[in-house]
Amino acid sequence: MSKKILSLLIILLFFAAGIACAEGYSRIISIAPSATESLYALGLGDKLIALTIYCPNPYALDSIGTTLEPNIEQIVYLEPDLVIGCEEANSTRTIDKLKSLGLNVFFIEKSKDFTDICRNFILLGATVDKKEFALTIIKKAKDELDLIRQRTEKYPVKKVFWEVGARPLITINRESFVDEMIKFSGGINIFSKLKSKYPRINHEEVLKINPDIIILTTMGDVSSEEILRWKKYKTISAVKDNQIHIIDSSLVCWPIPANFVKGVRYVSNIIHPDIKNEK
Repeated sequence: MSKKILSLLIILLFFAAGIACAEGYSRIISIAPSATESLYALGLGDKLIALTIYCPNPYALDSIGTTLEPNIEQIVYLEPDLVIGCEEANSTRTIDKLKSLGLNVFFIEKSKDFTDICRNFILLGATVDKKEFALTIIKKAKDELDLIRQRTEKYPVKKVFWEVGARPLITINRESFVDEMIKFSGGINIFSKLKSKYPRINHEEVLKINPDIIILTTMGDVSSEEILRWKKYKTISAVKDNQIHIIDSSLVCWPIPANFVKGVRYVSNIIHPDIKNEK
């Protein structure tokens, strides 16, 4: 091969790469609900071709199984130009397998607070050529968070027990971004200082600390029946004051800037209901 032909081929390759970059991704597969919601937030729902059975799916897209066990063969068959996963939802084994098959994979790292959520959202935005839009979304989220915090700071801090599992009884510590969500909402997570991110506890420990609010998230075995179980413990302030609440997990468990704010707004209205009456 002559040098002229080789040089021409190199130029054509760079040109093609430039066109691909300019056009962005057009065949994206999401293997985590939070990744799917992030893409919708960035206006890229029409670029998705498949997602998991747990993802919001208004476009009736193809399913590639669950977050923990996505159908690798189906993903390869669909020939995506980008696969987006999430460290919180997907196994490292799945991500490594996808990469070993030559697929282009973006992996959203775990978020322990709102700062992490924003950083990961910006990185995703940059990957899909939506960085400026991502920054705009984050700016709006931060402004609303500031307004909520200004309101909640007027009220006494309340003790909150946050339940994510019923049998065994499981809560969250400060390594979960929900811990910060509780703080922004005017509360304090009563098990914030425990070592495990999702510590197992017992009812006696909850009774001893005596929370003002009990919040149950619809995850796994947590359902509306759990409210009835807690009502048996009549000495707890949350029970006496009828402050046991159940929240859809999708509202508070997906690490996305706008979703985080929505969760804080919802939880702050639970902890300090008088906020809703403020103008």
